[in-house]
Amino acid sequence: MNAAEQPIEAICLDLDDTLWPVLPVIKRAERAMQDWLKANYPDISRRFPRNTLRQRLAQILERFPEQKHDMSFNRRHLLGEIAKQAGHPPEVAEQAYQVFFAERNRVDLYKDVLPALEWLGARFPLVAVTNGTADLSRVGLDQYFVANVQAREIGVAKPGREIFDAAVQRTGVPHARVLHVGDDPHTDVHGAHQAGMQAAWVNRKAENWQPDSPPPRMIVSDLEELSIKLGRTGRCRD
Repeated sequence: MNAAEQPIEAICLDLDDTLWPVLPVIKRAERAMQDWLKANYPDISRRFPRNTLRQRLAQILERFPEQKHDMSFNRRHLLGEIAKQAGHPPEVAEQAYQVFFAERNRVDLYKDVLPALEWLGARFPLVAVTNGTADLSRVGLDQYFVANVQAREIGVAKPGREIFDAAVQRTGVPHARVLHVGDDPHTDVHGAHQAGMQAAWVNRKAENWQPDSPPPRMIVSDLEELSIKLGRTGRCRD
Protein backbone atom coordinates (compact mmCIF):
# COMPACT_ATOMS: atom_id res chain seq x y z
CA MET A 1 0.00 0.00 0.00
CA ASN A 2 1.54 3.31 -1.04
CA ALA A 3 1.27 6.50 1.01
CA ALA A 4 -1.71 7.85 -0.94
CA GLU A 5 -3.71 4.74 -0.01
CA GLN A 6 -2.96 4.89 3.72
CA PRO A 7 -5.57 6.17 6.19
CA ILE A 8 -4.83 9.64 7.53
CA GLU A 9 -4.10 9.64 11.27
CA ALA A 10 -2.37 13.00 11.79
CA ILE A 11 -2.08 16.34 10.00
CA CYS A 12 0.76 18.82 9.55
CA LEU A 13 -0.19 22.36 8.60
CA ASP A 14 1.79 25.14 7.00
CA LEU A 15 1.08 28.58 8.51
CA ASP A 16 1.96 31.55 6.26
CA ASP A 17 -0.40 31.84 3.27
CA THR A 18 -2.20 28.69 4.41
CA LEU A 19 -3.85 29.99 7.60
CA TRP A 20 -3.37 33.71 6.89
CA PRO A 21 -1.97 35.94 4.11
CA VAL A 22 1.60 36.70 5.13
CA LEU A 23 2.67 39.63 2.92
CA PRO A 24 0.34 42.16 4.61
CA VAL A 25 1.64 40.94 7.99
CA ILE A 26 5.29 41.47 7.06
CA LYS A 27 4.60 44.91 5.58
CA ARG A 28 2.70 45.97 8.69
CA ALA A 29 5.45 44.66 10.98
CA GLU A 30 8.15 46.49 9.03
CA ARG A 31 6.10 49.69 9.14
CA ALA A 32 5.55 49.37 12.90
CA MET A 33 9.26 48.84 13.47
CA GLN A 34 10.15 51.83 11.31
CA ASP A 35 7.62 53.99 13.17
CA TRP A 36 9.15 52.90 16.48
CA LEU A 37 12.63 53.76 15.27
CA LYS A 38 11.43 57.13 14.02
CA ALA A 39 9.87 57.92 17.40
CA ASN A 40 12.74 56.64 19.55
CA TYR A 41 15.87 56.72 17.39
CA PRO A 42 15.17 59.19 14.55
CA ASP A 43 18.82 59.16 13.47
CA ILE A 44 18.52 55.45 12.59
CA SER A 45 15.20 56.03 10.87
CA ARG A 46 16.62 58.83 8.73
CA ARG A 47 19.75 56.92 7.86
CA PHE A 48 18.03 53.62 7.14
CA PRO A 49 14.55 54.05 5.60
CA ARG A 50 12.40 51.02 4.86
CA ASN A 51 13.67 50.47 1.33
CA THR A 52 17.25 50.60 2.53
CA LEU A 53 16.49 48.07 5.28
CA ARG A 54 14.96 45.70 2.74
CA GLN A 55 18.04 45.99 0.54
CA ARG A 56 20.31 45.38 3.50
CA LEU A 57 18.26 42.36 4.53
CA ALA A 58 18.64 40.88 1.04
CA GLN A 59 22.39 41.42 1.30
CA ILE A 60 22.52 39.64 4.64
CA LEU A 61 20.65 36.68 3.16
CA GLU A 62 23.35 36.50 0.49
CA ARG A 63 26.17 36.85 3.02
CA PHE A 64 24.82 34.12 5.29
CA PRO A 65 23.30 31.47 3.00
CA GLU A 66 23.60 28.91 5.79
CA GLN A 67 21.09 31.01 7.78
CA LYS A 68 18.43 31.43 5.09
CA HIS A 69 16.14 29.15 7.08
CA ASP A 70 16.22 31.53 10.07
CA MET A 71 14.64 34.91 9.38
CA SER A 72 14.84 35.75 13.06
CA PHE A 73 18.64 35.56 12.84
CA ASN A 74 18.72 37.61 9.64
CA ARG A 75 16.50 40.43 10.91
CA ARG A 76 18.30 40.57 14.25
CA HIS A 77 21.65 40.67 12.46
CA LEU A 78 20.42 43.49 10.24
CA LEU A 79 19.21 45.54 13.18
CA GLY A 80 22.42 44.87 15.09
CA GLU A 81 24.48 46.18 12.20
CA ILE A 82 22.52 49.38 11.73
CA ALA A 83 22.38 50.10 15.45
CA LYS A 84 26.15 49.72 15.68
CA GLN A 85 26.72 51.90 12.62
CA ALA A 86 24.52 54.59 14.17
CA GLY A 87 26.45 54.38 17.45
CA HIS A 88 23.77 52.70 19.56
CA PRO A 89 24.10 49.67 21.88
CA PRO A 90 22.89 46.17 20.88
CA GLU A 91 19.84 46.54 23.13
CA VAL A 92 18.34 48.95 20.59
CA ALA A 93 18.41 46.25 17.93
CA GLU A 94 16.60 43.76 20.14
CA GLN A 95 13.98 46.31 21.15
CA ALA A 96 13.32 47.10 17.50
CA TYR A 97 13.09 43.41 16.65
CA GLN A 98 10.53 42.84 19.41
CA VAL A 99 8.37 45.60 17.93
CA PHE A 100 8.57 43.83 14.57
CA PHE A 101 7.88 40.42 16.10
CA ALA A 102 4.82 41.60 17.99
CA GLU A 103 3.26 42.73 14.70
CA ARG A 104 4.52 39.59 12.96
CA ASN A 105 2.20 37.63 15.21
CA ARG A 106 -0.83 39.85 14.66
CA VAL A 107 -2.41 38.07 11.72
CA ASP A 108 -5.75 38.12 9.92
CA LEU A 109 -6.91 34.53 9.57
CA TYR A 110 -8.74 33.38 6.48
CA LYS A 111 -12.40 33.02 7.46
CA ASP A 112 -12.38 29.23 7.01
CA VAL A 113 -9.48 28.64 9.40
CA LEU A 114 -10.98 28.69 12.91
CA PRO A 115 -13.97 26.40 12.17
CA ALA A 116 -11.63 24.02 10.35
CA LEU A 117 -9.05 23.96 13.14
CA GLU A 118 -11.75 23.23 15.69
CA TRP A 119 -13.02 20.31 13.61
CA LEU A 120 -9.60 18.98 12.65
CA GLY A 121 -8.08 19.41 16.08
CA ALA A 122 -10.86 17.37 17.67
CA ARG A 123 -10.09 14.46 15.35
CA PHE A 124 -6.38 14.50 14.46
CA PRO A 125 -3.15 15.54 16.18
CA LEU A 126 -2.14 18.76 14.42
CA VAL A 127 1.46 19.94 14.02
CA ALA A 128 2.39 23.30 12.52
CA VAL A 129 5.33 23.15 10.09
CA THR A 130 6.67 26.53 9.00
CA ASN A 131 9.64 28.26 7.43
CA GLY A 132 8.46 31.42 9.16
CA THR A 133 8.76 32.63 12.74
CA ALA A 134 5.13 32.90 13.87
CA ASP A 135 4.54 32.04 17.54
CA LEU A 136 1.26 30.13 17.79
CA SER A 137 0.68 31.17 21.39
CA ARG A 138 0.95 34.86 20.43
CA VAL A 139 -1.16 34.33 17.32
CA GLY A 140 -3.76 32.65 19.55
CA LEU A 141 -3.90 29.23 17.90
CA ASP A 142 -1.67 27.09 20.12
CA GLN A 143 -4.64 25.27 21.66
CA TYR A 144 -5.28 23.50 18.36
CA PHE A 145 -1.75 22.13 17.88
CA VAL A 146 0.38 19.57 19.66
CA ALA A 147 3.58 21.22 18.35
CA ASN A 148 4.97 24.03 16.18
CA VAL A 149 8.01 22.92 14.17
CA GLN A 150 9.99 25.85 12.78
CA ALA A 151 12.82 25.82 10.26
CA ARG A 152 14.98 28.04 12.47
CA GLU A 153 14.84 25.44 15.26
CA ILE A 154 15.47 22.41 13.06
CA GLY A 155 18.18 24.10 10.98
CA VAL A 156 16.53 23.16 7.67
CA ALA A 157 13.65 24.81 5.82
CA LYS A 158 10.96 23.12 3.79
CA PRO A 159 11.23 21.28 1.42
CA GLY A 160 14.13 19.70 3.32
CA ARG A 161 13.26 16.30 4.70
CA GLU A 162 14.58 17.01 8.19
CA ILE A 163 11.83 19.46 9.08
CA PHE A 164 9.13 17.06 7.92
CA ASP A 165 10.75 14.21 9.85
CA ALA A 166 10.75 16.36 12.98
CA ALA A 167 7.07 17.16 12.50
CA VAL A 168 6.09 13.54 11.92
CA GLN A 169 7.95 12.54 15.07
CA ARG A 170 5.79 14.98 17.06
CA THR A 171 2.63 13.31 15.77
CA GLY A 172 3.63 9.81 16.86
CA VAL A 173 2.24 8.49 13.57
CA PRO A 174 4.12 6.84 10.65
CA HIS A 175 5.08 9.13 7.77
CA ALA A 176 2.72 7.50 5.29
CA ARG A 177 -0.28 8.20 7.54
CA VAL A 178 0.46 11.90 8.03
CA LEU A 179 -1.12 14.45 5.71
CA HIS A 180 0.81 17.68 5.19
CA VAL A 181 -1.35 20.65 4.17
CA GLY A 182 0.09 23.77 2.59
CA ASP A 183 -0.17 26.40 -0.13
CA ASP A 184 3.17 25.94 -1.87
CA PRO A 185 3.48 23.18 -4.51
CA HIS A 186 7.25 22.90 -4.03
CA THR A 187 8.01 23.49 -0.36
CA ASP A 188 4.80 21.86 0.90
CA VAL A 189 3.60 19.26 -1.58
CA HIS A 190 6.92 18.18 -3.10
CA GLY A 191 8.65 18.35 0.27
CA ALA A 192 6.01 16.17 1.93
CA HIS A 193 6.15 13.63 -0.89
CA GLN A 194 9.95 13.45 -0.63
CA ALA A 195 9.55 12.71 3.07
CA GLY A 196 7.13 9.84 2.39
CA MET A 197 4.07 11.74 3.57
CA GLN A 198 0.73 12.46 1.96
CA ALA A 199 -0.02 16.01 0.83
CA ALA A 200 -2.93 18.37 0.32
CA TRP A 201 -2.54 21.56 -1.70
CA VAL A 202 -4.53 24.56 -0.47
CA ASN A 203 -5.14 26.32 -3.77
CA ARG A 204 -6.84 29.56 -2.74
CA LYS A 205 -6.01 31.26 -6.06
CA ALA A 206 -7.54 28.56 -8.28
CA GLU A 207 -4.25 27.90 -10.06
CA ASN A 208 -3.51 24.88 -12.24
CA TRP A 209 -1.41 22.03 -10.91
CA GLN A 210 1.85 21.66 -12.82
CA PRO A 211 1.76 18.35 -14.69
CA ASP A 212 5.51 17.64 -14.36
CA SER A 213 5.27 16.93 -10.63
CA PRO A 214 3.26 14.26 -8.77
CA PRO A 215 -0.14 15.59 -7.74
CA PRO A 216 -1.16 15.75 -4.08
CA ARG A 217 -3.77 13.44 -2.62
CA MET A 218 -6.11 16.40 -2.35
CA ILE A 219 -6.44 19.82 -3.95
CA VAL A 220 -8.74 22.07 -1.93
CA SER A 221 -9.75 25.69 -2.20
CA ASP A 222 -9.61 26.24 1.58
CA LEU A 223 -9.60 24.40 4.91
CA GLU A 224 -13.37 24.07 4.92
CA GLU A 225 -13.16 21.92 1.81
CA LEU A 226 -10.30 19.98 3.39
CA SER A 227 -12.46 19.23 6.42
CA ILE A 228 -15.31 18.06 4.23
CA LYS A 229 -13.06 15.72 2.30
CA LEU A 230 -11.48 14.34 5.46
CA GLY A 231 -14.89 13.81 6.96
CA ARG A 232 -15.64 11.49 4.10
CA THR A 233 -12.27 9.78 3.67
CA GLY A 234 -10.12 10.31 6.76
CA ARG A 235 -9.95 7.97 9.72
CA CYS A 236 -10.67 10.00 12.87
CA ARG A 237 -9.19 9.25 16.29
CA ASP A 238 -12.62 9.16 17.88
